[in-house]
Amino acid sequence: MATDVLSAPITWSTAVNITADTDVITGGTLVYAFNFVDTTTNVNGVTFASFYPIGGTNLAPSTQVNGGGSDYFFTTGSTPFAALSPAYRLILTGGLFLQFQSPPPQVSFVLSNLTVGHAYTVQFWVNDPRGPYNSRTETINGGGNVVLLKFSQNYGNSNPGGPGQFSVGTFTANASFQSFTLTGDATNQVIQMNAIQVRDTSVSGLPVLDFINAAGPATMQVIFHGPQGNQYTLLTTTNLTTPIAKWLTNGSGTFAAGSMTNVDSAATNRSQFYRLRSP
Repeated sequence: MATDVLSAPITWSTAVNITADTDVITGGTLVYAFNFVDTTTNVNGVTFASFYPIGGTNLAPSTQVNGGGSDYFFTTGSTPFAALSPAYRLILTGGLFLQFQSPPPQVSFVLSNLTVGHAYTVQFWVNDPRGPYNSRTETINGGGNVVLLKFSQNYGNSNPGGPGQFSVGTFTANASFQSFTLTGDATNQVIQMNAIQVRDTSVSGLPVLDFINAAGPATMQVIFHGPQGNQYTLLTTTNLTTPIAKWLTNGSGTFAAGSMTNVDSAATNRSQFYRLRSP
C-alpha cells in the first residue's frame, strides 16, 4: 500500500455531496486549481485551469493515467447533475482515471511548489453521473485519515443524474511538495479525479481591520476585510486587560467580496478596543 511518509499528513473531511457552485471553497489564497478538460473556467470566483496535456510542475501522478483534454466523459442530461451551473458541470465532466487493474489501482499524486510552514487546504472532486457506474467508490489518503468517496450520489441504483462527492483536506507543509493516494475499490477497480484546488490559508489569508472611525455619539464604525467565504467574529472591550474569553461579540458573519462595515452603537466608553478573528 502506498504511503505518504515524506510529506505532512492530510486531514480529510467526510465526503460531501456535490450540490452547487458554493461547494467550491474560497477561503485563503488560491495556489492553483485544475480541471481535466481542454478549457479553463471559473466557478464561484475560482479559476480552474485546464490540466492538459497531462503532467506539469504542480500536480504529478505516480504512474501514467488516462483522460484529460477533449474527453468529456462524465456527464448526463439528467438532474440533479444537469441542474448544476454550466461552469460547474464543465469542471466535473473531464477527469483523470485508471481502471480495470488487479489488485485495484492505487495512484499517488504529488502537489508541488508549496511553502514550508504554510497551512494549506486541498479540495478534491470525483464525479460520474452517467448511471451504469454508480457503484464505483475510491478512498483518498494523505497519510492522515482515510475517506471513502462515491462517484455518484445514486450509489445503490443505476439511475443517471447523481453527481459525485468532494472532500476538503488540511495540512501544514513540511516540504515544498505534498502527496496523497487514491485507491479503487476491489469490485470496480477504478480510481478517478475530476477537479482539484489548493489554497494557502496562512498569514496571507488572515482577516484585517482597516479603519475604526467615530460615527456619532457612542457610535463607532469598524471597517475590515478577509478571505471571501470565511467566517468572522468581531470582538470588543473597554479594557485591554480583560481576558479574550470575556470580550463581547460585536458582530459575526461571512466575509463578502471587498470590505465589510460594522457599526457599534454601544461604544459608550472613552476607550473602545476591537479584535477581529476568523472564525
